[in-house]
Amino acid sequence: MPDIDLRTFDLNLLKALDVLDRERNVTEAAKRLGIGQPAMSHALARLRHLFNDKLFVRSGTGMVPTARAMELIEPLRAALTQIDATFLAQAAPDPRASTRRLKIGMTDVIASAVTSRLSKALADHAPQASLAVINADRTNAPAMLDRGELDLAIGLFPEVPAWHEKRKLFDEDFVCVFDPRVIRASSPITLEEFAAHQHVLVTLRGDERGFADAALETANLTRQIAITTSFFLLAGELVHRLPVIATLPRHFAENSIYSKSMELSELPFPSPKMTISMVWHRRNEGNALSIMLRNLLVKTFF
Repeated sequence: MPDIDLRTFDLNLLKALDVLDRERNVTEAAKRLGIGQPAMSHALARLRHLFNDKLFVRSGTGMVPTARAMELIEPLRAALTQIDATFLAQAAPDPRASTRRLKIGMTDVIASAVTSRLSKALADHAPQASLAVINADRTNAPAMLDRGELDLAIGLFPEVPAWHEKRKLFDEDFVCVFDPRVIRASSPITLEEFAAHQHVLVTLRGDERGFADAALETANLTRQIAITTSFFLLAGELVHRLPVIATLPRHFAENSIYSKSMELSELPFPSPKMTISMVWHRRNEGNALSIMLRNLLVKTFF
């Protein structure tokens, strides 16, 4: 590789390499950077000359990185993140004067537990800022954070990329929810009562079994699933309207619009537990508004 004169080196080439690795397509990379395809192709040619390697080669599904490109991308991406954080820290705004729209990605079930409490805290610390709640989960939130479409994501994130940061907000488990006006049961519900009634099962993958069925089988019991749905909000409404039982996340059930008319009971068997965390891109590590938002969430849930 030729010697690099940092006084004349174009840092935009590193950004081009980063975006090429994410898109694996010259045309799409050009669109993302807001430049023409010829300019993107020229940037790739300069990178190839600079590193004396093809860096990306064509395949049946697009472009794939060479071994040299794979060695380069993570250190260069970390460097870009640090550069972004440095400039953001220098231009840190006063949170109370900010009119920014803070974009947070989460599912509806997490949003129901988080949004109202966060909005109240935000009104005290950044009264001119607004909040945008965007549908996102662990399948798409990391890419949205990378593209700058989210300031923060909240949810179940067992693993995150090396250039993201994560902090726990709260532990989540499940409770049994029913309407005592139509279900003959009381809290805490017994295993026999739980099995005796029809159920609405929330399943994101269309399964007809949940963790409760395995627990019932150990006691030689079964339950009848009357309705399956992928919508937690619908499950809450169905419990409110029909003689059915639902097993729902505790924070969602406690904050449901139907919570006042529903009975929340501990399950008659051990509940799975999940850790709900907030995740953000390292480029926002030193940003004053992002720091304030993260601190508000920690204070709200700890």
